[in-house]
Amino acid sequence: MDFENYLMSHSLKWQRRIISLFFMLAGMMFLSEIAVFLVFIFSGTLDVSYAEYILLRIVLPMGINYSALFAARHIVRKTDWSYKSKELAVAYLSVLVSSTPAIFHNYFRIFLVAFIVPFLMNSIFGDSKLLKKVIPPTIPLMLISFVSMWFDKSSVNKAEVALNIFCTLIFVYTTYYFARKLVKGQAENLRNIVDSYKRQEELIQELKIEPLTHLYNRAAYKETVTKLCQRASKGENQFNPVAAIIDLDHFKNVNDTYGHLAGDEILVTLACIIKSHMGSSRNAFRYGGEEFVLFFENCTEDDVYKKISRILSDFSATEFDFAPKVHFTFSAGICTYKAGFTADEWFNNTDALLYKAKSSGRNTITRAS
Repeated sequence: MDFENYLMSHSLKWQRRIISLFFMLAGMMFLSEIAVFLVFIFSGTLDVSYAEYILLRIVLPMGINYSALFAARHIVRKTDWSYKSKELAVAYLSVLVSSTPAIFHNYFRIFLVAFIVPFLMNSIFGDSKLLKKVIPPTIPLMLISFVSMWFDKSSVNKAEVALNIFCTLIFVYTTYYFARKLVKGQAENLRNIVDSYKRQEELIQELKIEPLTHLYNRAAYKETVTKLCQRASKGENQFNPVAAIIDLDHFKNVNDTYGHLAGDEILVTLACIIKSHMGSSRNAFRYGGEEFVLFFENCTEDDVYKKISRILSDFSATEFDFAPKVHFTFSAGICTYKAGFTADEWFNNTDALLYKAKSSGRNTITRAS
């Protein structure tokens, strides 16, 4: 997992959480508005008609909130949108839902602090650019709230209203500045998490590498062959991987005649030739001793036969300083995965073809078909 993938996973998780949180918040706001309405009725302090209050203080804000919530949830669920676009939709949602109490219930001055919520909420994503994008929709909504509060019938003391507006502006700016610091810290934490994860993955990979040839080892082979069998058994897009087992000819004689260092040089050389023909070592394994296992995921058996033949040709043509006139060879067996094979059955069938090549005089490649 690279840093961008981790950020996407982190972002999508929090997008869903924030939308769920705002659904709950919108429900609480609705119940609060009903409660306030009832208090005004029983206290006799309602200065507008029932219909006007219900429309302006309950129906309209709830209509805005839930329209925005359902729209944002629809966007987050879309698969053809980037996670950054979804972040922006959630950010604008937080601005809109947070602003409705300040605009439609401005007789409660405390609701002005709702304008800080989007900055704190969106700092979770660890993106300073997203915070800046929250500012443009916040400013006009704040102005609407201020104008609505200024001309509200209950706002008799204009000096008090002006002081509330001034304090709100200071509070919002301070929160934005604080949120930027949070974002910086959040970004550093995310980077540290990903770096730690990558280092852990590197250590895991190192444990799977055979130190002499730098091909994957037998433990890695078991993990890979299990996955390939699972994919093939599910019939994934007619997935029919091909296995090849390579075994050096007369390798014991090489060690006995030229020494183990010479034997190691031959193994390393063959591994390099294998990697050069396969493009990478992802599906190349030193199974043990002088035996190698190769997997081919998008090749026919004929294609694999040609690849192994080229590897054999290059290897047998290689000259070694300790034996300049000797041409070393290997034998190989090739077998395509068949429906119902277990990992052991696949290996044993391929291994049987290898030994058929050995018994045919070595320096030979045998395949099932």
